[in-house]
Amino acid sequence: MKQTLREYLPAFFGEIRELCVLLDCFESELLLLEQTLTQQIANQFLYGGSMDEAGVNRWQQALRLELPGMAAEDKLFEIKSRMLEQRPYNRRQVRHMLARLCGEDGFYLYDNQAEKTVVVKLALSRKNQYNSVLALLERVLPAHMVILASEYNTYGNLNQSSLTHQQLAVYSHEQIQTEDFI
Repeated sequence: MKQTLREYLPAFFGEIRELCVLLDCFESELLLLEQTLTQQIANQFLYGGSMDEAGVNRWQQALRLELPGMAAEDKLFEIKSRMLEQRPYNRRQVRHMLARLCGEDGFYLYDNQAEKTVVVKLALSRKNQYNSVLALLERVLPAHMVILASEYNTYGNLNQSSLTHQQLAVYSHEQIQTEDFI
């Protein structure tokens, strides 16, 4: 609230102590109500970034998803993947879905129509959402397409691990790409 409740009243009411105490009590309740309403509005939008646990649970119930034992962030990821799936499949649409879920740098996608394969690599930072992305691709892609999915390290992941070049020299290129160093 930008103004206090006292500011709405004429000045001579400010001299009545009982009224001032009542207004202060109402003001704290109105502030709590305003915060609750703001959170309820934020819970309606998947991509607002400020959804709380109650909002995630409401979306989960609305979509009739059974997600026991998952963290709220992983549940939200699964909900977003369900909301993004659209058929019919095309390359641009799959790339757009993965970009919305994993971020522009969080995946690598290559599809070979001649061999009927789709190669998807996810950054290791998305390790918890790997199964959700795989399930999304199985639901969206045509049944004759073979999905080759794996996880890989990004430069940012390796940079956060604070390993030196000498320490990384012990590992093969494949190990550096696929092992979690964080």
